[in-house]
Formats: sequence, C-alpha cells, structure tokens
Amino acid sequence: MLFEKGKIQWVLVLAILALMISLGAPGVNYAASDVTPPTLNELTVSKQEATVGDEVKITADVSDDLSGVESVTVKYKAPIGTANKYMNLRLNTETGKYESSFEIGEYDASGNWGIDYILMRDKQDNTYSYHHSETGPYQGENS
Repeated sequence: MLFEKGKIQWVLVLAILALMISLGAPGVNYAASDVTPPTLNELTVSKQEATVGDEVKITADVSDDLSGVESVTVKYKAPIGTANKYMNLRLNTETGKYESSFEIGEYDASGNWGIDYILMRDKQDNTYSYHHSETGPYQGENS
C-alpha cells in the first residue's frame, strides 16, 4: 500500500532531498548573446589624389564586442560607369587594423572616386554598414 507509515516517510525524505539538491544546484548559465554589430572606429584612405600606377590603401579600425569581426568590405565608386572597386579588407595582425589596396589602372575612369559603402560583419552575422549619404564625401589622408 502506498500510504503506509514507512513508505510515507521515505517518500517525504526523497522529496526533501530532491528539493535541497535543486535549490543548491547551480542554475542554467547561458553564454552571453551577441546581438551587437561591429563598430567602425576609424577609416583612412592613403591618397586624396592618384594617377595611373598609384596604389590607394584603405585602412579600417573595426572592433566587435563579443564574437569578433568576420569581414569588412568597402565599395569604392567610380565617378562614371560601373567599374567600381570592391575590396575585402584583411586583418593586419601587426596593426590590428583591416587593410586593402588597389592600383589605379590605365583604363580606370578619371575623376572623383568615393567610398559608396562600408559593410562590417561579425562572427554571429550581425552587420552594420555606412553608405555614402552617411559618410559624406570622404576626405582621405595624405601619405
């Protein structure tokens, strides 16, 4: 029979023991959730003016709060036509900054080139982008 005196005592002891273990056991701890995209701290362009054969270097100081930066992409827009430059900036482990460069080619359009957008992505696929309307005409840094 379930409600005999000895059985009730054991059921009570087991219930109290289970309650004590559950109260003393650590709760479920989840890792921090990464919902924040990377941050652009600084962007530099090596030349304000360039001619055929010149190399233009783009450097971005990008950081991420948790998972780390996965990629940084820059679209450099041609003044006319569709011959834009797309650059995947790579981490320079010595400087901790993301860098890429391109050479002004013989057939590249002459005129004012500008950064059309900067897209940053972290390892959790959080993204943030700056577009020309936000960054305005970019004034590069002379080197």
